[in-house]
Amino acid sequence: MTASQGGSKTKAEVMGLIEEIRAFADDRDWGQFHTPRNLALALSGEVGELASEFQWLTDEQALDAAAPGALRDRVSDEIADVGIYLLRMCDVLDLDFEDIVRHKLAKNAARYTVENSHGNANKQQEDHAMVIYLCPAGNPVAKQHYQDTVDTPVSISSFGAGSLRAKLDAAHPSGSAPMWGSTPGSNDLHRRKHDLMRTGDIALFYADKKFYSAAVIAVPFVDVAKASQLWGRDTSGNTWELMFSFSEVGQIDLAVETFNAAVGYAPNKYVQGFSRLDDEKSEAVVQLLGLAP
Repeated sequence: MTASQGGSKTKAEVMGLIEEIRAFADDRDWGQFHTPRNLALALSGEVGELASEFQWLTDEQALDAAAPGALRDRVSDEIADVGIYLLRMCDVLDLDFEDIVRHKLAKNAARYTVENSHGNANKQQEDHAMVIYLCPAGNPVAKQHYQDTVDTPVSISSFGAGSLRAKLDAAHPSGSAPMWGSTPGSNDLHRRKHDLMRTGDIALFYADKKFYSAAVIAVPFVDVAKASQLWGRDTSGNTWELMFSFSEVGQIDLAVETFNAAVGYAPNKYVQGFSRLDDEKSEAVVQLLGLAP
């Protein structure tokens, strides 16, 4: 069985369960009560009942749920109730359960890289404040780059074996990712900004006096050869080697005047060159765009 066949089989099985749950509710005329709010509250209650089965147990005692017996039976029932409400919510909200789980797994892989998270249970990566990077993309060369490697994701398999390939594979299980890059800049000014870039930061693309795209940064890295292969070199012989991949890219429509007012810039200030906002300005933009996690 191929991976795609396995995925199709799983999707069909999940859809079969959803249809059974829907039929169960319809036979009892319960659909009228199954609003997203009511289902969320019911789900919360079932999670509480599941948790109550483990309340006051030691870790060793809790492992008894894996062995045949009354505890395992009760836990199985509560897990089933949680699953039923989750699938019912997906049905009511017209969400594809498999798709949204795989999408969230991809986001988690980008946020909690193997290198930084292996054997580490804390969420430091998630909790750091988002920093905003500004990426001018209005001239013909930049617009072409955007089409070539943001609109058209780059194949991860085109990177050679090694630690970078491993990071990209972990962050992008789909096998491809949108990517962008910057030249080092005068006196390596851009490199110093790129060195501070972290997973979960946000890149905003700018052209024609507005920001038109926002992307979540997954893996920052430096690769002269790959940048040269993807984008060539500029008239000074530099390439866009300060690279970063994205886990998500979305369209926005933010006028530069609105942006400037939010961060305290003069109304007529325009984006010039790859830039990194400080924490205060980044927070203002995060709030403006509703990007807070």
